[in-house]
Amino acid sequence: MIKRHNNLPANIVSFCQYLRKHDFTVGTNEQYDALQALSQNLAFSSPTLFKQCLQSTMCKSEKELSLFSTLFNTFWTELKRAVDSKITEEPEQKMVPKKQSAPTIAALRNWLHGSRNQESFETALYSPDGIKSAAQPLLTDEDELYTIFAIVNRIVKRIASKRTRRFVSSRHKDKIDIRSTIRKNIYANQDLLSLVHKTKKKNLKVVILCDVSRSMELYSRFFIQFMYAFKQLMQNSEVFVFGTELHQVTEELDHKSLDKSLALMLKKVNDWSGGTQIGKSLHSFVDEYAQKYLSKRTVCFILSDGWDTGSPELITQAMEMIQKRSMKVIWLNPLMENNEWKPEVQGMMNAMPFIDLLLPFYNLDSMKRLAKSL
Repeated sequence: MIKRHNNLPANIVSFCQYLRKHDFTVGTNEQYDALQALSQNLAFSSPTLFKQCLQSTMCKSEKELSLFSTLFNTFWTELKRAVDSKITEEPEQKMVPKKQSAPTIAALRNWLHGSRNQESFETALYSPDGIKSAAQPLLTDEDELYTIFAIVNRIVKRIASKRTRRFVSSRHKDKIDIRSTIRKNIYANQDLLSLVHKTKKKNLKVVILCDVSRSMELYSRFFIQFMYAFKQLMQNSEVFVFGTELHQVTEELDHKSLDKSLALMLKKVNDWSGGTQIGKSLHSFVDEYAQKYLSKRTVCFILSDGWDTGSPELITQAMEMIQKRSMKVIWLNPLMENNEWKPEVQGMMNAMPFIDLLLPFYNLDSMKRLAKSL
């Protein structure tokens, strides 16, 4: 049965989930594109334009295009019935139903760019199930995942080039080690020199701390793919996720199947898509793992929108210690896709003094910008 929400963005996300059940490849990027398109044109002026707007952002093949009209009509008809049945099932209350007006373009833009009201914030962009069910696959597009791996590989290589000034012997033809070559050939009885090569010592570590609370659900699929690709390409990395508690998921991501990794993570993380306590979670990381994983050879990535319901002082204390122990702290914030974004929430404001690099991070283009910025 189709569940009705009290705001359009949540119903759009439910429609995307409905399409996925019918084998459409609709993910986070398509959901965002649809909401963005609705906020920037006159799609609400007629049902036909509204339908065409969603169709243009969610259909990727002829098969999907041929099925879209039927699924669209079924979903929104059932949604209307859900409203009507709710009204007729409770006649004894004798209350005039609150009139639900269509959201304005400005309201939808505000919702997209972070100025969400409490009602839409609680709806959390996905249904209550979200991706919490371990039986539900991530439905990753292979081309998209391939692109993510390619970009993450560039990120890893850029980080690798800054790992250390120390060199070790290499069997590959990298840089020539002049001193070792001279020592090896000084007493050699041969006409040709035997060259010795060297490469930079690979001793840098990466730590990723990812916010998986309710306010981050729109970006969950994208962030999971990023963490998975990073762990697959750079084994000397540790991955943690947090909502109200901190969870180490390094072993869960070290699996050949992305869907298997997701299932293992969801089984372990009991506060996925719940509340947010960034300060408490970062403090737990400092107390339990900082001494083991952080050093001046560690790059620390934090993926979060900065929304925190805990004590802001804990963020200050934890971030100060993380920056002090790390080579570099990089904070990736999905809300920064809006050019007018400012660190107005208290959690983000407390973290700012201890961030070496703050970048937007919400789609493939922002991931490419991250690779160029390193």
